[in-house]
Amino acid sequence: MSFACLDHHLLLVDTCPRCSRPPRHFPATTRHPLVPGRCHSPSQKRAPSARCGQPFEEVAALRLDTEGSASAAQWLIDTAISSQQADFGVYQARPQPSLALFGDLRALASILLRRAPDRLVGFVPPEIWSLHQQPFPEKRRSFDPVEETRPGRLAPQRAATAALAVSAALHILGHDNAHTAGAALRHLISDADGAIPLKVAHRWRHTSPVFDAVHLATLAPRLSHSDQLRYRTADRLPRRPGSAAAARTAQRARRIPTQLWPAWSARLSPSSGALSRTIRPALSCYPLLIGGTGDFTTATRLLRSPAEDRLGPHMAHRLTKQRHWRAVSLGLSAPADYLDQEGSPVDYDRRRAVDYRDLLPQDTWRQLCRDIELEAGGVRRHQFARALLFERISGLPAPLAPAVYAPATPELRTLLRTFETDLAPAPVSQLEEHAGEFLARRGIHDEPLTWPPPADIIDGLALPGCDLKDVDIHALHRLVREESLTTAGAARRLGVSHDAVRFVLQEQPAPSK
Repeated sequence: MSFACLDHHLLLVDTCPRCSRPPRHFPATTRHPLVPGRCHSPSQKRAPSARCGQPFEEVAALRLDTEGSASAAQWLIDTAISSQQADFGVYQARPQPSLALFGDLRALASILLRRAPDRLVGFVPPEIWSLHQQPFPEKRRSFDPVEETRPGRLAPQRAATAALAVSAALHILGHDNAHTAGAALRHLISDADGAIPLKVAHRWRHTSPVFDAVHLATLAPRLSHSDQLRYRTADRLPRRPGSAAAARTAQRARRIPTQLWPAWSARLSPSSGALSRTIRPALSCYPLLIGGTGDFTTATRLLRSPAEDRLGPHMAHRLTKQRHWRAVSLGLSAPADYLDQEGSPVDYDRRRAVDYRDLLPQDTWRQLCRDIELEAGGVRRHQFARALLFERISGLPAPLAPAVYAPATPELRTLLRTFETDLAPAPVSQLEEHAGEFLARRGIHDEPLTWPPPADIIDGLALPGCDLKDVDIHALHRLVREESLTTAGAARRLGVSHDAVRFVLQEQPAPSK
């Protein structure tokens, strides 16, 4: 792939000035051997068997600026050929073989020549642009090369066109990452109404994963939220789902609770504008879309989630409007990848399939309360204890518990949260011990009661929520016990979300007064 001579800083001559044809358009034969240094194309004025014979040394060539874009583009190509790899711009993080670079250049040059022919004027000097714009001479012979009517489909006939297309393509690929390269390409090819004439389903032949990432990054703003997760457009290198995507999604579903882990929910949920009972099921479904082939409905089915089909797009739209969607997408990609690589000690598919109708019988609850000298209370208190344990063990929301103790109304759900945050360490410990015994009786001996992925895998991300480690636990305990504040009041005093206070008290209950 050459259009310039860097030794002499000249644009290669592609057309004979005498016959207006490529100098080597026809092969040499024994009857008409090739004369070195002369044009071998058929003559215009004599019989077809005669050759033009124009001396090449008399043909003028355009001199290039040694620091110009065309020279720089040719130098990059020559460097990639000699080193046998491309490691500049978007290829820095993932170098590619030189053949892959040429496939990327061919695809990108084709896009630019077809979709943005008039917007490339600034990528080469005016002299090269003028040569590129010159009309082809009228066809004189049936065997003359036909003018290309679909720019970019074939290799350019002119060195000036090749210099223009390659210079513009290398400008795109010279950006630091796929996202800035995609933004530059999107700016060039977008129509007046913002439409982008590319399709996510289209695949170019012989291109590299880096070009695929640039292609997806170009389309990212126009994709649905589900497709943005599917193609991982928030990642540094967007990519298409692999052949094992469906199997990986099914395996991932076994490792994710129906309600996202409390600490992760607190980190990923905005401090205001999203209720825990609505956003947590959505946040659990989104990781199944990352790099997958299904949709939000498929994710809810795999997790046995009560979330409605419209919740996924609705919550994603709200996060986008608040400018949190990309950060949340990255925050969910981290545990998805971690679970794929490291697995989880908890099988939530098995937990969701357990029969919870005999969880914490009334006699057991009363004995538990007597052991720690706690008032057992009436039927409702017992129901709340059962619903609380159901959530902890199954990863499902409390309203999906067996009907005999599920909090079926908003009022009961509010009272359940009050019961949960009012519990002292002793009853929480007793309840967790009973939960372990309950699982053991069902053959689940080798799993912790609860387990989240390590939080440090998202360190450095600017997430919209709160890190539970940042909540002053001693101040929180003082507010809810000594000052008798509600969890909502304590959250306002500490400047954190209500859910963050609830989740902290789940893990570290406040001691009794």
